[in-house]
Amino acid sequence: MVPCRYNATCKNHQVSKKAIEVWPNRKEGTTAWLRFWGWSVGAFPRVGYFIGLFVVLVVFWLSMSGLFKPLILGLGAVSIAVTMFLAARLEVVDKESSPYPRLHVFLLYWVWLIGEIIKANLVVIRACLRVDLDIDPALVKVKTRCRSDLAKTTFANSITLTPGTVTLSVEGEQLLVHALFEDQAAPGAFDEMDERSARAVDGEIASRDRASDVGATP
Repeated sequence: MVPCRYNATCKNHQVSKKAIEVWPNRKEGTTAWLRFWGWSVGAFPRVGYFIGLFVVLVVFWLSMSGLFKPLILGLGAVSIAVTMFLAARLEVVDKESSPYPRLHVFLLYWVWLIGEIIKANLVVIRACLRVDLDIDPALVKVKTRCRSDLAKTTFANSITLTPGTVTLSVEGEQLLVHALFEDQAAPGAFDEMDERSARAVDGEIASRDRASDVGATP
């Protein structure tokens, strides 16, 4: 604790050193205010996530209330302002909590995934219509290059949505996957989906040394 800035002998107005340092000083200018709101210099991409969260909150409030009276709109503005302020101060506005600026990339990924689901459906249907059930189940471990939890979740769910494969667990960078056919679990079988998931959610992928490493479990 440090003495009150107005009275060195005042015990009732003592504030922590951290509180004095956090609140922006006029002389510090824009940099201090960016830090105060949870942003750092060079972190302007986070502004996009902040704006995306704001738009979603506005649309959500208007769709849920359905009223456009001044009082209701005023209460909504106050609620959104408080929410945005707390989100910025808690530093929880990022690409996982507010992925809306990358929504168009995510939608393109789902268009590709729907095509993969249709192709996998045809493979499973052909196997079911054969006289002899030609399946060769296997358990494999897949090493992902996705960085964030959201990207890993997207990749794991994409595997499960594709007929013939199911994600059983996710531990760190490895996924345990059950496949109906051995060729579906061949090395590199999940590389494209892994890369597309990482690019759609994270906007980037990890280095090649974390490439998909698929192998049958003991």
